[in-house]
Amino acid sequence: MSDLLFSSYAQGPLGEAIKTVDTMDTLPPATFTPSVTLLGPEETKDVVKGRDTRLLGPGDVAGLAPGCVVRSEPAADATDVEPNYLASVEVTPAELPWVLTPARANEGRLRPWMVLVVLEKAGAPLAEGPGLPFVDADIGQLPDLRDSWGWAHVQWAPGEGMGAGGGVQADPAVARLVCPRRLAAGVTYRACLVPAFDTGVVAGLGPGVAAGPGASPRTSPDVPQHKPAWNIDDTEPVRLPVYHEWSFTTGPAGDFEQLVTRLKPADPESLRVSAARPVDVRAPWPGSTPLSDTAQTIGVQGALVPFSDPPEPTDAATSEVTGELDRRLRAQLDAPAQRLLGAPPDDDTGSLAPPLYGARHVSQERLVDDPAWIGALNTSVANRIAAGLGAQYVRAQQEDLMAKAWEQVGAIREANRRHATVELTTAVTERMHERHVAPLEHGEVLALVAPAQARMRTSDSTTLSMELGMSRLTDGVSSSAFARRLRPGAKLARRSGVSVSGIVPRGLVGEVDVPAGSRIVPATPPVDPAGSATVMSRAAAGQLMVISALAGVASVNEVAGGADLQARVEAMPLVAEVGGLMAAGDVGTLAAAIAGDIGTVTAATGQVIADMTEHQAFGDVSEGGVPIAAEQIAARVSSKLLPGESHWNRLASQMSIPEQLAPAGPADPIMACPRFPVPTALALLDADPEWFMPGLSGVPANRVALLRQNSAFIESYLVGINHEMMRELLWREYPTDRRGTPFTTFWPRPDLSPDIEPLDTWTGPQALGDRLLQDEALAVLLVRGDVLRRYPGTVVTAVRSGPPDAQGRHRPLDGVDALVPTFVIQVDAQTNAYAFAIPEPELLTPASVEAPGWFFVFAENGYRMRFGFDVPPDPPDPPAPPRNLNSWNDAAWPAPDGSSHPADVPVVRSHAIAGLPFGPPGDTAADRPLWNRDAADIARITLQKPFRVAVQADLLVRPEGGV
Repeated sequence: MSDLLFSSYAQGPLGEAIKTVDTMDTLPPATFTPSVTLLGPEETKDVVKGRDTRLLGPGDVAGLAPGCVVRSEPAADATDVEPNYLASVEVTPAELPWVLTPARANEGRLRPWMVLVVLEKAGAPLAEGPGLPFVDADIGQLPDLRDSWGWAHVQWAPGEGMGAGGGVQADPAVARLVCPRRLAAGVTYRACLVPAFDTGVVAGLGPGVAAGPGASPRTSPDVPQHKPAWNIDDTEPVRLPVYHEWSFTTGPAGDFEQLVTRLKPADPESLRVSAARPVDVRAPWPGSTPLSDTAQTIGVQGALVPFSDPPEPTDAATSEVTGELDRRLRAQLDAPAQRLLGAPPDDDTGSLAPPLYGARHVSQERLVDDPAWIGALNTSVANRIAAGLGAQYVRAQQEDLMAKAWEQVGAIREANRRHATVELTTAVTERMHERHVAPLEHGEVLALVAPAQARMRTSDSTTLSMELGMSRLTDGVSSSAFARRLRPGAKLARRSGVSVSGIVPRGLVGEVDVPAGSRIVPATPPVDPAGSATVMSRAAAGQLMVISALAGVASVNEVAGGADLQARVEAMPLVAEVGGLMAAGDVGTLAAAIAGDIGTVTAATGQVIADMTEHQAFGDVSEGGVPIAAEQIAARVSSKLLPGESHWNRLASQMSIPEQLAPAGPADPIMACPRFPVPTALALLDADPEWFMPGLSGVPANRVALLRQNSAFIESYLVGINHEMMRELLWREYPTDRRGTPFTTFWPRPDLSPDIEPLDTWTGPQALGDRLLQDEALAVLLVRGDVLRRYPGTVVTAVRSGPPDAQGRHRPLDGVDALVPTFVIQVDAQTNAYAFAIPEPELLTPASVEAPGWFFVFAENGYRMRFGFDVPPDPPDPPAPPRNLNSWNDAAWPAPDGSSHPADVPVVRSHAIAGLPFGPPGDTAADRPLWNRDAADIARITLQKPFRVAVQADLLVRPEGGV
C-alpha cells in the first residue's frame, strides 16, 4: 500500500485549455481557443489565434464502450459485504471520468461528468429504454453533486509520473469513482454509473423518454447549459440512464478490524474439562456379565487435545474394573487362535471375537507384549476406540476405496493370471515327465533328445551336442537315425539283439569295439601354396577349439586329467583374447583372429596334442575323446527336461516387475498394496468432529485456543484404518498379503509426507504414541470467530516476540520472517485449525527477556483496494469512552446513538461529505493528507489498509489470559 500514488483527476491538453473553470454548479459549453506561435528573426514571437472551438460534452455520449469498466468493489452479486466500506468502480482510460467535463480544474478540484450512486435495489428496478437502461432514483439516496470532486481519483502504478495539478504525463493504472453513501446492514443494493449533468441524462435516455414519473421528456437546447443531473433539495424522484450497474448485499456490521478484535482466549479450564468424552465400560459386550453395578467411565480424548491433562471423569472406573476388563479383552482377542490350535478358549462369549488391530502386520495371531504397542493398542479402551474409528471409515467408504485400489493394481492381475497359467502347465508337464521320461534308461533318454542336442545346454559352458561330440561315442550313434534303427521292435534290433539303451552307455566310455577316430583335426600341409596362410589358420583354429571343448567337457564330467587340460588351455597364448570366439564355435572368425600369430598358436596346440597322445599327460582325456558316465549325462539331460525352470524363465522374459513388487520366488504370486496418500484427519473430521476434538461444538464463538496433537490416538487411528483396509482387500480377493500400509498420512501437510512408517516395520521397542515420523513440536491454534466466516482468507502466522519496552510490554519482532502454518484445516465456516512447528515449552513460557516467547498474528489479506471508515464500537453502559482522531486510521462513521466524537466523519443524508471540515488528526506527519483539500487526499484518507492483531501465545493457556 505504501507504493500507491493518487491524483485528483486526469485531464489531457484539450481539457486544460478549456476557458471555463469548474464552479461546482451549472457550466456553459466547453470551448477553447486554438493558437499557433510563429518564431521570427531575432527570437521574435507572433501568436496567431483561431476562432473559439466547442468541445464534445456529456450530452454527446450515448453509452460506454465495452471494456471501459474493469473492476467493481464489492464484486457483482457479492453477499455478506461489510457495510462500513464504500462501493467503487474502476474505469479505463484513466482520464475517462473527466474527459467530457466542460471545465478545467479549480484549485485542484474537478467534477467528473459521471458518478457512482448506490440505491436500494428493492426501490430501484432497472427498466429498458430506447437509449440506455434507466432507474427512477429517490433523491434522498443520491449524493450531492457539488461534492463529487472528492470521490473520483486516479491511482497510478508505482514508478509512473504525474503532471502538475494532475495532468496526464504517462499512462496511469486506473481511474476510480467512489460512492460516499453509508450502507446499512442486511440490504441488497444496486450500484449504478450514471451521468452527472442533465445533458448526459437527455442523451442517455433517448428520444421520447420522460425525465421522471409524470414528467415530460427532456430536450436539449441548441447551446446547452450543463446543469447538475439532480438537486438534493428536490423532492421528486429523478430518472437516470445507467452506463453500468451491478448488485450486492451487505451483511452484519463489522469489518476485519472490528471482528478480529472480538477474539478472546477460550477458558482453559472449560476446554480441559470438555476435551475428554466419558465412555462407560460397565458392560463391554451385549449380554455379558456387567463389570460393575454402577457406572464405570473412562475419559477418551481425540486427535487434538489441550496442553493440559484432562480431569478424571465422574464415576471413574476403578482399578478392579479396568483389570477385569483387560482380562476379558485378552481372552476374547486370543480366542480365535486358541480354537485353531485345538485348545478351548478362555472365554465363552462366542466364536466372533473383536479385531486384533495391527497383529497381522507383524505376523502375530495372538495378543503379545513384544512388540509392546500391540498390547497397548488392543487392551486400551481409548486406543481401541481410535482404531475402531479408522476401521469405520473403511467400512463406510469401501466401494470407493476398492475402486481406487483396483485402478492402482494395473497389470498385476494379468501378471498373476500368467503366473497361474505357468503354474498349471508346469504341474502338468512335470507329471508327464515323471510318467514318460523318468523311467527311460540312460541311452533311451539321449536318444529321445537327439533332435535337440545342439540346443540343449547341459551346463553353463556345454551343450549336449558338444558333450556327445567330445565323448568316445562313435559319431552317428547318438543320431536320430541310429536311434530309429535300434528302437525296440525294429528289424535291426531284432536281428542283432542290440539296443540303444545298451550300446550308448558303453560307447560313451569307449567300451564298444568300433574303429576309433581322433577328435583332433590334423594340421595337414596346404595343397595350394597361394592359400596356405588361410588353410593353416583354419587348421590351427580347429585344433584350438577341439582342445578347448575336450577340456570343458572333461571338467563338467569331472574326468581325471580334465582340470590339468583346462589349466593348459587357459595358459595358452591368445586364449584370453579369443575365448569368446572359441565358445561361439565360428572357425572362420577365430581363424581370422589368430592369423597374425599362427606360429605361436600352432606350437602351443602341437605341444598339447603331443603331451596328450604320446605322454598321456591328461589322464583319461585322449585324442579319442572323453569317457563320460552315461548316468551322469542322462541325469543332467533328464533334469533339463523338467519344464518348471524354463517355464518361469520364459515368463520372466515377458514381464518387468518393479523391485518393490518382486515376489520372494519366481513361482510366488505378485502381491501389491494400494497407496492412498490422503490426509485421514479430514476423514475423521468429516465423520465425527467430536472425535477430531471432543468438545469442539461447545467452544464459544470468537474464541482462540492452543492445542497439541494426541500421538497415541493418531497412531491407533492409522492402525485401525490400515487393519480394516487389509481385511477388505482379502475379502475382495485383491492380490495382497495383508501386511501392507495403504494409509500413512494423517495431517494434511502440503507435501503429504507420511506420519508413520509401514506397520510391518513396527518391531522396535517404541511405545504406542512414540512412532510418529514428523516433529512432535506441533502446536495447533484453534480459531472460532466471525472473522473467519466473513474473511476466509485471513492470514495467521507466528512471530517471535521482541524484548520488552519501557512499560514491560512485548511486541512482535519487526523485520523477521513470520512462521507460516504447516497446514490449515477448515473445521467449519467459522472455525480453522492452524498448525505450527513450535516446541510446546516455547509456547507455554511467559514472555521475558531470556525467553521472549511467540505471538500469533492475525492479518487481513490485502489483495483488494477498498475505501471506507471504521465501524463505531458498540458503547458499553455510560459513560462511553471518548473516541479521538489520533490518526486517519481512526476515522469512523458516526455512532448510531447520535453522540459526537472527534473521529466522526462528516455525514449529510447518509453520505460522507468531502467538502466539510474534518480533522486533522493528532499525528504530525509531514506528508499527512488533509480532508477537504482534493480527491487525492480523500483517497489516501479513506483507503482501508490491511489490519493485523497479535496475540501472545502463553496468554492462551492462562486462566486469566486475554487478547
